[in-house]
Amino acid sequence: MRRPKSDAWRVAAFVHRTSIAPAVWIHWEEIPVTSAFFCRANVSRLAFLCLASTSGASASAQIDSGSTGVDGVFPPPGTPVGPLTVDLSLAPTLGPGVVGTGNGVYDPDRWMVIFNYSSVDIPPEVQVVFKNHPSRAPVVWLVDGNVNIVGDISLNGGAGSLTPVKYSEPGPGGFRGGIAPPDGPSDASSSGFGPGGGFLNPADLQHFGTAGSYATLGSIGPNGGGATGAIYGDPSIFQLVGGSGGSAGRSVQAGTATAGGGGSGGGAILIAADGSITIGTTGSITAIGGSAFNSSLDGGGGSGGAIRLVADLVFLNRAAGGTGAILNAGGGSSFSGGTGGGSGRIRIESNNGAAGLAVGTSPPAVLGVPGQILPPVATIPSLRVSMIAGFVTPTDPRAGLGVGSAGVADIVLAQSGLANVEVVGDNIPIASRIFLRLTKGQGIGSSDIELTPAIAPPIGNDLHWTRTVSVNLPTGFTALQARAQP
Repeated sequence: MRRPKSDAWRVAAFVHRTSIAPAVWIHWEEIPVTSAFFCRANVSRLAFLCLASTSGASASAQIDSGSTGVDGVFPPPGTPVGPLTVDLSLAPTLGPGVVGTGNGVYDPDRWMVIFNYSSVDIPPEVQVVFKNHPSRAPVVWLVDGNVNIVGDISLNGGAGSLTPVKYSEPGPGGFRGGIAPPDGPSDASSSGFGPGGGFLNPADLQHFGTAGSYATLGSIGPNGGGATGAIYGDPSIFQLVGGSGGSAGRSVQAGTATAGGGGSGGGAILIAADGSITIGTTGSITAIGGSAFNSSLDGGGGSGGAIRLVADLVFLNRAAGGTGAILNAGGGSSFSGGTGGGSGRIRIESNNGAAGLAVGTSPPAVLGVPGQILPPVATIPSLRVSMIAGFVTPTDPRAGLGVGSAGVADIVLAQSGLANVEVVGDNIPIASRIFLRLTKGQGIGSSDIELTPAIAPPIGNDLHWTRTVSVNLPTGFTALQARAQP
């Protein structure tokens, strides 16, 4: 990821260019393949940056969202009531001469789909939802006027499933939930994805899923559930990233129980306005983790995502009777015996502080004065898995998750077993603790490894370093994702 040069910022945890390293999918198969290649479908990725504060902002700060207004007003004039899908896959990739035309632009360096609006005015009975970009990047709205939300904005994670067999789809910026196979002894359930994804328990053949973590730990499933994933991110949400997936339930004995899929992580959104942001009494912004599938052995819920609001004035209004605006980044639920996801993060930066907040948020919002909105590209801390078994990984991985023979990996290797994995860090203190998470596409075998100096000595300095570690890569599809913390 990247960070400003100001001493007020402190890197705490990263993964891939924007912080957490993007997940790189590999596939071991018995047919030798000689080249690495890009995946056509999506790969979740992560980037973490923990900050000590917001860039040295003063007690009252002037707001400059940086919006050019090129994407016009939102919603477009004449938008009917009902669901309004914003298709993030239509955003062109940022480059020379590329500007938004209502669809935003995808910034691969920051791992964000960025919109430049002149104003936002979401009326009642309009529900804004999102179709993910192929990179599953989070959403940024830069607005050079005011934002008024009386309708709804949803970045909620998708629920776990059983039939059809599929990974639950996260909100933009979040990570997928674990897959659950049909009843039978195939043992093809999976852990959740993302840095806080819940794990399966390899020592127990039948158990409920474990929920995803983010700002808080997800719950561990009863009946021998697996371990929780890591807490990650920072209250500043300067590194914009969503929630992680819950693991599926696990059932290896045919005819005795049905395992349910894990919920996916809630998405992440940043709304920054030069004027005010007002959430009306019927308005809401939600980034709730996906619920687990209800079955004999439920999966775990996904963790909540992230909501960051930055403006001169922010108002959350209350209606008569005590109800009102809703900001919710809570974890996804489960049912009979499954587990709920960890909470996400909410941050509100304004010059009127708590005075404008007539209603609470879930979880409670962290308040601050307006700080730096986007990380400067030139100094973003970058952490990525750069090479696996001698194959160079794509810089913007988008691999599909393999189910059986489906999916296309970023890298295909000829056999399973030990392989060298190189992790590269730029603008990250060389003394940072580095972790490498391996999440298997189906079945047990996922792990989270700390790359200590004893097993992966760093070479370089705070501006650029490499670490190489030998890891045991299992058969089948595996996602590799790196993260850093102080």
